[in-house]
Amino acid sequence: MAQTINIPRESTMQEIAKALNLIAVSQASASQEITSWAVIQQIVKQGMGQAVFPVGTQLKCSHSDYGEIVWDVAAHDYDKDPKGRNSHSMTLYTHNTIGSTQFDAAEALYCCDEGLSAGTYNFTIPESYEGAGTYQFTLANDLPEGGVICLTWSSGGALITTASVQTYTSLKDTEKIEEANVSAGSDGISLGMADGSETCLNDIQRAHYSCSNWKESNIRQYLNSRGEAGNIFTPQNKFDRPSNTLLTKAGFMSGFSEDFINAVGECEHTTVNNLNSKETYKTADRFYLPSVTEIFGANEAGTAEGSQFGYYVNSTDTEKIKYDGSGISPSGIWLRTPYTGSAASARIIDAKGTMAVYGTRFTARLAVACVIY
Repeated sequence: MAQTINIPRESTMQEIAKALNLIAVSQASASQEITSWAVIQQIVKQGMGQAVFPVGTQLKCSHSDYGEIVWDVAAHDYDKDPKGRNSHSMTLYTHNTIGSTQFDAAEALYCCDEGLSAGTYNFTIPESYEGAGTYQFTLANDLPEGGVICLTWSSGGALITTASVQTYTSLKDTEKIEEANVSAGSDGISLGMADGSETCLNDIQRAHYSCSNWKESNIRQYLNSRGEAGNIFTPQNKFDRPSNTLLTKAGFMSGFSEDFINAVGECEHTTVNNLNSKETYKTADRFYLPSVTEIFGANEAGTAEGSQFGYYVNSTDTEKIKYDGSGISPSGIWLRTPYTGSAASARIIDAKGTMAVYGTRFTARLAVACVIY
């Protein structure tokens, strides 16, 4: 059977030759000063990536929000082109952190399929959750079809009686219709049990803290968006709400040059289900957070999410530490792996370079991976 070989144009080969000569002069241990990501992409496609850019090599590009970003070559031929067009790839991982954000925002408590009339309503928190019991609130205004009810806890508050109800006309809306106090009681119409079993009533953990599901997370949506500031949020489930990052920032991808973005390919990754570690799902992303397996070589509750990046094989905890943009202060950074058994906690690399757990409604810093193919 005839084999198809993709041969670059002569001009491209000349650029590659110049790049190889530059590398030979500047030494492989230094940050590469190749100005064209298209050239880097061609080197990878031709199967020369591992020789030209060995694991640990650093490459640079600029971002409109984060300035110069330094990428470490983390692996070769690990991330695959899902369409099978390219057999070679080069995985990059930011050397330092590039900003901070919530993993996900607290979700809506109730999504209104048919609208609610003004009046008193109640809902029940299951015994497995703090503050178990039945609680009530009174709406002074009708809630339209598609409207949502959210819970906002007072600063540091954990008990439901420290929360208030806020209503909005839609999942995207940030201008509240009204706010009402919550108190213990079962007056009015029951909305049901807040354990995720109801069609319109959310799990109380997700309404209180947010969700550790990478597939539906705010952070994944931000990293893979090119939208303008204030216009990048699309609800990923019936109760999804936007974090401040999605409300105030342009999509992460919009900050790069076309030269860089055109070299970054989409790749698929496996992630553990946040409530059942025996189940996994796949997502296809241009930019992603690594997993526990990819950084630590460990499995979340016995389930693998890929394999360890070559960059981290036999690495120490100290070598896993990520620093802020100044390169001085160590930071906790998000991984995409959930802390299984919890709807609202995810794994992080802490400031000591060890694996830890952090609530997804809180803010941690970002270190991002992508693939060139």
